[in-house]
Parts: sequence; C-alpha cells; structure tokens
Amino acid sequence: MNSKSAHSLARSSLQLSRQFTTGRTAAGLSERLRSQSGGSSSASKAAAASSSAASSTAQSGSNSPSKGSPSRQSHNQRKAAFRARFHAAKASSAKASSSSPSNSAPAADKGKTKEASDSRIPAFPASEHSASLLKELHALDELLDSLQSQAFSISQRLKNLELRRKGGPSNQLADTWGPDRLFPQSSIDSATSSQETWSAVPSDAPPPSRHSDKRSADEPKTRLVHGNDLLAESKLRWRDGKGKVVPSVECSGPYADEQKKWNESITGCVTAKGVPIDKVPPLREMEVATLAHGLDRVLFNPGIYWLRDPRSGIYNFDPRIKDILDVDLFDYAALPPYVTSSKDPELATLTQKHQKKYCGSTSSMTSLLSQCYFLISGWRDPDVSGFSTPFTGLPSGYSVGAKLPASILLNYRDGHYAIDADKTAAGEAENSNYVLTSLGKSMEKMLTATPEEYARYKRVNSHTLSHEERTKPEAYHYACTDKMMMRSQLDCHDPRLPRKTFDLKTRASIGIRNDRANYVEGSGYQIRRARGVLESFEREYFDMVRAAFLKYNFQARIGHMDGIFVAYHTTASIFGFQYISVEEMNERLFGTQEMADQAFRLSLGLMERVLDATTSIFPDETLKITVETREKGDAGMTIFVEPASAPTSNEGEPKKRSIAQLDITVDRYLDGALNLGPVDFTLLPGRHIDPLSDDEIERRLRASLPAVRWEIDYSISPRPDLTEAKIHSNLSAVRARQASLNSLILPNVEALNEREQYRTTQLAQNPQALERFLEERRSGVAAGMPLAPGQMSAEKAAGEGKKVKETEVAQDDVLEAGGVADGKSSRRKQAESRFIRMRNIRTLRLRELAKLGAKDAKGETGERIMYQPR
Repeated sequence: MNSKSAHSLARSSLQLSRQFTTGRTAAGLSERLRSQSGGSSSASKAAAASSSAASSTAQSGSNSPSKGSPSRQSHNQRKAAFRARFHAAKASSAKASSSSPSNSAPAADKGKTKEASDSRIPAFPASEHSASLLKELHALDELLDSLQSQAFSISQRLKNLELRRKGGPSNQLADTWGPDRLFPQSSIDSATSSQETWSAVPSDAPPPSRHSDKRSADEPKTRLVHGNDLLAESKLRWRDGKGKVVPSVECSGPYADEQKKWNESITGCVTAKGVPIDKVPPLREMEVATLAHGLDRVLFNPGIYWLRDPRSGIYNFDPRIKDILDVDLFDYAALPPYVTSSKDPELATLTQKHQKKYCGSTSSMTSLLSQCYFLISGWRDPDVSGFSTPFTGLPSGYSVGAKLPASILLNYRDGHYAIDADKTAAGEAENSNYVLTSLGKSMEKMLTATPEEYARYKRVNSHTLSHEERTKPEAYHYACTDKMMMRSQLDCHDPRLPRKTFDLKTRASIGIRNDRANYVEGSGYQIRRARGVLESFEREYFDMVRAAFLKYNFQARIGHMDGIFVAYHTTASIFGFQYISVEEMNERLFGTQEMADQAFRLSLGLMERVLDATTSIFPDETLKITVETREKGDAGMTIFVEPASAPTSNEGEPKKRSIAQLDITVDRYLDGALNLGPVDFTLLPGRHIDPLSDDEIERRLRASLPAVRWEIDYSISPRPDLTEAKIHSNLSAVRARQASLNSLILPNVEALNEREQYRTTQLAQNPQALERFLEERRSGVAAGMPLAPGQMSAEKAAGEGKKVKETEVAQDDVLEAGGVADGKSSRRKQAESRFIRMRNIRTLRLRELAKLGAKDAKGETGERIMYQPR
C-alpha cells in the first residue's frame, strides 16, 4: 500500500470514528508499529509501515472469527488505523526535528508528506481573510452608528413624554423615558406584577453601582421594590403596592394624653416639599470680614494653593502667615465672645417674633442633623473615588468620630426651646481638643487681618485694643422652617461669589489630629507633596471627606454660604489653602445636587419630629437628649430624653419618670418604590451617571426629568417595656461610645515642658499679661489641655509653685498616689485617666515623621522671597 492509500484510509477512518473514544486497541497497535519500524528515522518508512500494518490488520480482522457484531469490529479497525496513522505522523515529526542537516533524504520525504497532507485543505490567502474580516467589522460599525442615532432621536422626541403604568398614578419617574431607558421590557416577576415596566438594564442584571472598585463584599446593596414585595419588605406597611399612602392610616399628631404618650407611637411622613426654608432678615446690619494677604485668589481656582512652593522655595502669599502663634500667646478674650443659642437675645427675639418653637446655631445642630441624615439615607457612604491607588486599602465610609452619637441640651425659656451642645455628655468637658478649637479662632483672625492688626491681639499687646474692638458683635445669617429658627455665623464674604459668603475652616494635619496631646512634637509634621498616603494634601482631603464634609455641608447650607475656605496646618506652620464649593461637597456626599437639596430638608424635617416627640413626653422642661442612629444591619434610631433637673412629685402622687427611650423606624420611598439599602438617586431610570462618558447632553437630559419624590415614613415609639434602670444602662453604653475618642496618648513630656518655659518667657515681657493668663488658667477660662503625668504646670513654669503650701496640691499638678480627693483633684484625676500608653505602628510612624520634619525645618535658612508677577 502506498502513501496515498494510507492517507485515504486514515481520512475515512477519521470520519467514521468521531463518535467513539480512544480505546486500548489503538494503543496496542501503535506500540506494535513502533516495534516493527525498528528505530527507522525516515518518516516515509514509518508512514508505509503504519499503512501496511493497518491494511493487514483490516484483512486479518475480516478473515478471523467474529467475537462481536461486524459493525463493531469494522469501527474498531478503522479507529485503530486512524490512531496508528496519528502516532506515526507524531513520531516522524519528532525524528525530523532531531535529525541533522546532512540527512537530506528524510527531510525531502517529510516535505513530500507535508505537501501530500496539506493538499487536502483548500488554499486561502491570509490577505483575503483579513480583508473579509475588516469588511464585516465596518458593516457592523455602521449598523451600530445607525442604531445609536435612531435611539438618540427617539429619546429627544420623547424626553418630555410621561408614560403611565396600567392603573397607576401619573407623573411616575419609574415610567418616564431617559437617556439610558430607550426600550420597554417585561416585568421581572410576573407573579407579583403583570404590568409592563421600562428599563434599559437586562432583567437579570444587578443594580448598577457608582463605584467600580468595591471595598468589601458585605457592603449594603441598594434596590427598589414594587408590588407585593413592597408590602413584604416594608417595616411600617403603611403603603400599598404602588407606593401610595393608605388613607386609613393617621400620619400626624402629638400624643393625645398621658396614657397615649407612653404607649402609642407617633407616625407620619416627611417630604422635601413639606420642609420650606426661608431667609429671615436680621435685626441689625451685619459686617462680615474679608480675606487678607491676597488669599482671595484661592476662591476662584480649584485645587490646592501652596503657601510655599516646595521645589523653588518661593512663597505664593505673605511669608509672615506661615508661622502660627503659640496657642496660649493669643488673647481670646479680645475677640467677641461666642454666644450660645440659649443666651443669644437676638436669636430669642427673632424666634418669638416669627412664632417658632425651637431655635439653634450650626454648632449645636449639625451633630443631630448628621444622625438624622444617617437614618434617612440608610447609611449612604461618601464617594471616595478618584484618589491614588494606595487609598483603596483605607476605610471608605464615615469616620468613627463623624458617626458618634449626638447629645444636646434643649433649654426651655419664654415658651420656646433653645438648642445647645451638651459637651459634658459628649465627653468634651476635659478639653481634650483645646488646642485645635483655640487655634481655629486665632487663625481665622490671622487670615482676615493684616500682620500689624493681628499683632495687637497677642496677650502682651491686647491692652491696646479699645472696648469697641473687644465687644464688636459677630455677624450672623438667620433662616427658618415651620418650627425652627436657625443661626449661622458668617466668617467671610466676597461679592464676586455666587452666594457672597463662605466659611473659614482650619484643618490640622493627621499628625496633630491623631495625637493631640503630643501637639508640640507633632508640629514638626510636614506636608511635602500633593498626592500620597502620608505627608500630602491628598490625605488631608481624603480624611476631611470622611470626617468633616457632612458637618461642613450642613453648616454652609444653614448659612446660605457658597463654600468653605480651608487652611491646612499644624500647630506651628501653614502649608496651603483650598476653596471647596458646596457643589463639590454635594457630589462627594450625595452623588447629585438634587439629592443634596432633599437630604438637607428631610434631615431638618425629621429633626423637628424628634424634638416634638421628646418635648411631648416632658413638656415645658429643659431636657437632655442623646440620639444615636444604629448602623446598617440594625437600621433605626434610639433617643434618650431626661429632664435636666430631677423630677419632683408631691405626696400621694405617683412618682414621675426620670428618663425615657424612644425608637424610630423608617421606610424610605423613591417615587413610590420602597428603597432597601442606602439611598442612591442614580439608580433610578434615566439618572445613571457614568463619569467616563458623561457629557452635557446627558446632563441636560437628566435635568429635564421630573424631580425625584423622596419620602420618609416614620414611627416614633416609646419603650414602656423597659425599666428606668435598663434605659440608664443603655444610655451608659452610648456615653461610653461618645467618650471613646477622648482618650489621649502619652506625649513627649520633655517637649511639652520646654514649650511651657517658652510660653512663660514670652508672656513675661508683660507681667500683667502673665498674671492674667495664670488667673485664667486657675479659673478655667483658659483651661488648656489636660496635663500628662510628669508635665510641668503653668504655675510651676512661672515660678508660682513655691507659694503653694506643702500640704496642698495645686490644681494643675500631677496627683501622686493617695492625693487629696476633693472636687478639683477628682476632676484632675479623671482627666489624667484619659491618657493611655498606645504604641501602635501608625502613631510611632507619625511621630518619627514629625521629628524628621522638625529637623528639616530647622535647616531652612535664607530670605523668604514672595512671588511677584513681572
């Protein structure tokens, strides 16, 4: 049998044996063929041997007695022949590759064999194949362009058309058309709803997410529920399957009597339209400060402005504002005193004039507003996308400090309630944040005054200030809702801004914020670059988004401000500035401007309901209120309310309750659909935002859609099943969480003592200033940070310690074992108990960076040159 016959037989065997698997017969036959070949290196001999073996096998198989069916034997023979051919070709290729170039005869035979085998495949040039593929791709591309043009034309013609579900109400956003909703599809669950829904997303696709990089797999997922699923998933079940409020449910009203007050729930619905916010004209003309030193350039350029260019060393602004005055060398009594809401006569007058029930300032209300927002949004996390790659490993939600429970004092006076911050309950009475809060006042004055004017506010020079300068009142902006009068302090203004005024914020670096007691040594921490996890503006901005943006946003909105001006600093130096508009904060916190507006109004509306519920339990009394929103899995809010003074009861009367606990449960609805998980407007049809492809056409299409109806159904329920002892126990656990961030790490005491000596030396230039400072320290007006074990007190630094009797213990001295246990000593001991010996890697690294930065700062010499345009 020649080679051509062998190829033909192998090809026929292949066609007939495709449905059979490889058997042991082919393996044995190939082994026999290899032994028969006798180690020949010629591919043609191997092919001929395999062909003859296959032929003889077939002939012997046909003459031998049959052990099975004829068809099975023929199939096995063909399969064996094919396997023999395969192994022979494989052996020939191996032999050819290992042979030397002098073996010309095997190479020639191999070429003939390859040509013979390739002759079965029709020739098809590669150029013609590529041309056909390109032609098909161009045709598909043209078809896609045509479909997109038609879809865009349809969306333009129908963008104002409102489609109705069968039997459903009009003006449903879920039924409208939008840029990403161009065709109808059937409902996912035909059992729950037989109506037709509209979507551009496949029915089995999960809801889209704004973040492509998920931080963790257990993050809450957002979805909208309609139909019978709405009733099954709702917590309150006050609405039907279409999201309409059931008329039989009463959704408003205070407690009817004392019995209802302790047993029945307050129910209702809050909508953004139901919370109007109006400006209130002030009682006097307000004078608002302006930025000095040419800092107004920062207001109209996005991004960071370096005070000193790190590469060239040139100053972009006055070099004199780089160095920050020591916190105790500034005379804070020379500034207009801060007036709390309960002691502000102007605020009380406006509250009574406009017949409001509550009044408050931004500093006392923002913590409570934040808790309300966490509840109504379902703990929606801020957007921290766009940062450098190393930030993906850091936490993305709100910081621990931003989520702490809120405590307020509701002071009753003259028929209305004034909201003050309850610093004692929040654990701030120990002044653990004294340095940062005091420096904020000093730096605000430095940024709005010339260096000569600012120098007059030093303790050694403050005696030159007039009485008018010391008592000049602050400028405020007033706004009101149905029941609330709100006051916001105005720090700065610029008539060129859209909303004229803005807020001044001083943001301490991470080296100071995380190690407050070690502020002297930590002042060496440097910001050296724009991006990076440490020593960068990017890290300060990242932490500010998680910890402070929500508070800043609410404060700016109450004051109708345009944004915030941020100065990045340590306790010794300023590094740069940045202006952040309200719109930028809205995108980070809420995703869209529309959601930001409604979130602010809904938070105010829910806060009013909370205050109404607490004052109905203990009417016409000054109250202590603590509010905590539980996270994610235990979504809900707990309110603890107790009278500020112990309740009294006459003989024969039942004892009055001294504390109450209220639980708030909510349902969140977006356009009638129950929202489960964090609230996200971009999941609604037509409102998805893709940062990579978003353009002005998409933005205008979204703006043409009707407003989202974000509604909050709430139920405020008293807990009569809990005893007062149990409620006090629950409140104690909340207090422990509030005080968790007030612990201080043991600082470098040597650096603190050196700083005490420096401060005393500076104040000694004016003995009267030194004496007044020591008196303010003793009286608590300038309380200062808690003294660490081994730290020198102010009196000892000034040489006043000798006047203290040996049997007495100075208030600022460190208590020894068995010290005096009077009131002052016990408070001092409690303050010292805040210090802990924490030596984690983060703290040690920040302290080492601060030491290196201090060395670099000492090495800076030469004249400070300010940039001047040519």
